[in-house]
Amino acid sequence: MPLSLAVSASGTGPLAYQWWKSSGAISGATNAGFVLASVSTNDAGNYFAVVSSPFGTATSALATVTVYVPVTIRSEPTNQVVPAGGTTSFSVSAYGDPQPSYQWRLNGTNVPDATFNLLTISGVQLTNCGTYQVLVSNAYSYELSSPVTLSMSPSITAPFDGAVAIWGRSAVLSVGATGTGALSYQWYLNGVAVTGATNAFLTIGSVQFTNAGLYTVVVSSALGSVTNTPALLVVNPAGTAIGMYAGVTLTGVAGYTYIIQYTTDLMVTNSWVTITNITLEQTVEIWVDTSTNALRTPQRYYQVLPGQ
Repeated sequence: MPLSLAVSASGTGPLAYQWWKSSGAISGATNAGFVLASVSTNDAGNYFAVVSSPFGTATSALATVTVYVPVTIRSEPTNQVVPAGGTTSFSVSAYGDPQPSYQWRLNGTNVPDATFNLLTISGVQLTNCGTYQVLVSNAYSYELSSPVTLSMSPSITAPFDGAVAIWGRSAVLSVGATGTGALSYQWYLNGVAVTGATNAFLTIGSVQFTNAGLYTVVVSSALGSVTNTPALLVVNPAGTAIGMYAGVTLTGVAGYTYIIQYTTDLMVTNSWVTITNITLEQTVEIWVDTSTNALRTPQRYYQVLPGQ
């Protein structure tokens, strides 16, 4: 834009004019008015005019010219895609005079302490995803950058890390994942896609030995995919547990009912507790107390009474 300065003087002529800047006399500036067609930052400074005649000179007051440059964004930030927990950055390049300041926004809300041309986001979570812009400004102007997005690629948060199932019973395999947008799943057994296994949970209604093997699951979205590390499903023929239990041999009359009681202290006569009633199917039978594990029970005494 142009700059125009003027001075008014009177006196016995002829009058001569010379404009000065703090750096010295301005060549060709010898009129009452001084005009610069296009101003640059180099034109900032203090200006004054000296008016002279054969009878003397007079100097005008100083006119301070401040030149500012409107904010202009040279390079815009770009879209970013990052997995959960990752680190990414947005940056903008801008110029202006005075020096620009910056304020980043997420979904239209100022990001606290985000006041530099570089915005770094660490440990990215879904709450960090959305639309980012930066307001670049100085005392005289401002410019808002183009909107860009931070998105999260599919990320496994709770991996399937193997399981043990019992033959003939049901089993559920699961994986936890997160990411921007809709997620899709595909389970694989030993590298072969499992038909219909397209959810975060894979339910096997009746486990067979053919279900054993290495399982993987691929989680996908429009932003990419991630694969769970292969993990083993072990199929056992039955559930087993090892323990030591007390056995009581009963000798009596087949068809008769007997009461089995226990106590942990023979000195307390009223401490007997009934465990069960048993009807003999033959004259000699062995009854096993599975209500406690002898490895963990210090002592237990038994008695058998006729049933009522």
